[in-house]
Amino acid sequence: MIEQYSRQAGFLLDEGASVSEIVGFAKMDPSIVSVVLKTVNSGYYNFQRKISDFHHAFVLLGFNQVYQILMENFLQGIVPKHFNLKALNLHSAIISQIAFDISQIAEKSKPVMMSTLGILHDLGKCVILASRAKRPELDIVVMRLNDNKVGSLLLDAWSTPAIICRSVEYQKYPQFCPPKEIPEDCRESVAILHVAHLCFDCLSGTRDYESRAAFSEDYMRLIGL
Repeated sequence: MIEQYSRQAGFLLDEGASVSEIVGFAKMDPSIVSVVLKTVNSGYYNFQRKISDFHHAFVLLGFNQVYQILMENFLQGIVPKHFNLKALNLHSAIISQIAFDISQIAEKSKPVMMSTLGILHDLGKCVILASRAKRPELDIVVMRLNDNKVGSLLLDAWSTPAIICRSVEYQKYPQFCPPKEIPEDCRESVAILHVAHLCFDCLSGTRDYESRAAFSEDYMRLIGL
């Protein structure tokens, strides 16, 4: 099972994979096809005709939207079926979209990569929460783990591009230190992810928004916003 998801992760995170290759990969998994078709035929899009062809759905939804569906489906596959991560998945999906938009507006980093980072940034947290549910007797030990480091190590084991691994590892640094304290190779992507979280916090009315925004102007300037 782990090897299967490792291969899937390696393919989805391969920056050299073409759109046609990703479509072909997705079409081989009935669960993905059903989710994509269910999404495109939902009331949210309200197309006049029912879409039954996967490739047509892919064109209508757009690469980024289908890619998010693929990544979310992948994440659900590595978490126990009985474990409810609905709120965490929703948070990741929203951060993914905001990070994608910021990357496009600022013309910094790669929008699709930032979308991927948004989906994956809480991977370590998902794994830790699932582990606590499965082995409650180890709760004290598991609680001491650094979820960002866990996520980074797991992504690295799946041969994920280094910039995503390092961005996941350093994602919380902007809350307590300026940009210069973050490695240069992932500084820009960490900045975009941080600003995406500030947007999310502001829109959702999070109470501790101000405490996490001490260096917000520095990170905004870094990405030219």
